[in-house]
Amino acid sequence: MLTLLMINSYPLGNIHPCFWGWVIGTGSPIGVLAELITATMNNQSWGGNQASIYLERQVLRWLKVIMGFPNDDTCSGALVSGTSVATMVALAVARKKFHDRKMKIYCSTDAHNCIIRAVDILGIGKENIVIIPTNKQRQIDLQILEKSIDLSFGGVIVGSAGTVGTGAIDDLNGLADLCARHPNDLWFHIDGAIGAVACCSARLRPLLIGLERADSIAFDLHKWLFVPYECGCILIRDGQLHRAALGQSASYLSLMDGGVTPSTGAMFFSDYGFELARSMKSLKVWMTFKTYGLETLGRIIEQNIDQTKYFVSLIQKHSDELELLSTGSFNIVCFRYIVPHSNNLELEIMNKFNKQLLVTIQERGIAVVSTFIIDSNIFALRMCITNHRTKRSDLDTFLEQLLIIAHELLMTPEFFNNK
Repeated sequence: MLTLLMINSYPLGNIHPCFWGWVIGTGSPIGVLAELITATMNNQSWGGNQASIYLERQVLRWLKVIMGFPNDDTCSGALVSGTSVATMVALAVARKKFHDRKMKIYCSTDAHNCIIRAVDILGIGKENIVIIPTNKQRQIDLQILEKSIDLSFGGVIVGSAGTVGTGAIDDLNGLADLCARHPNDLWFHIDGAIGAVACCSARLRPLLIGLERADSIAFDLHKWLFVPYECGCILIRDGQLHRAALGQSASYLSLMDGGVTPSTGAMFFSDYGFELARSMKSLKVWMTFKTYGLETLGRIIEQNIDQTKYFVSLIQKHSDELELLSTGSFNIVCFRYIVPHSNNLELEIMNKFNKQLLVTIQERGIAVVSTFIIDSNIFALRMCITNHRTKRSDLDTFLEQLLIIAHELLMTPEFFNNK
């Protein structure tokens, strides 16, 4: 028991109201219960005639509706460990579409590195990634993208429903239009790891117009839907192509006329992903939706975005000391401390100061914010509010403590002489 208490005393801390680092979900009480039941059942959820499979099919139907996909068997999906694996599945299916053609992957400078990892693991080759600059809104630049496309290759266009660094949303409708002009040559994939679930909110859904036109969507449920780790989802518009790309058969997996593995009526999710051995991820998602409901989940997402806007207003009230570097339509804000009356302070010193500020905030247990590099050289403190426990008073306290620590650091020999 003492050992368990010691382990429990040193978590990452993401269930705390002031954890705003990276984009990490905070879990929920119903998720704890679901995980207990899941561990008790200890299902191997590759497929067949069992509860976990029927739950997963139901959950996928709900997610198709939320994302605007057809709620039928023409499109397919699966629950996976997260968007990194979901991205690999999407690219594997896209490769099947293009048969023996070589591929090019087009994504923005702000795209998540899981794209690069997936391309590398699948053997497509990192040299076939085409990085497209972003515009002033930090969206992938459509004009540069269109000029960069080589239709002699099969092309995957990656749009972001919330970039990892700043939460920027690409022009998904514009990307969909571009792909629609070349249906045999282009595949439209959306990285929705952060923001796709914002479709749970009727108020926020217009921000993601065009998402429903994608060929594939990869997104996480363990972030902004507060499902316990790990749980992501891949949706593929062409279900037959999905199965053709990943389906396998083996004598030891023979289907029977009845029993646990019937040849008709059952679903085998091992044909839609990389794993044969699969944990039951469906129960915690199903219980989350059934307990809290779509409206409540959407309202919490809205609340986090409103809290982010509130924090932006706090930064603006202290514009003599804090600089707003980036904020988008979602829940991410990047900022830094600027030494008052120090326009000539070297960028290297300014970056060093903000790095020390971030570490001190974390080590004193005040809050957790993470990092981002803006425009390749500016060190930013990055706040991402994906936390249903956060209150505005937490943000007020954080800002107060941040300024106190900044003033303390300014008086240290390392930085005092640079004022």
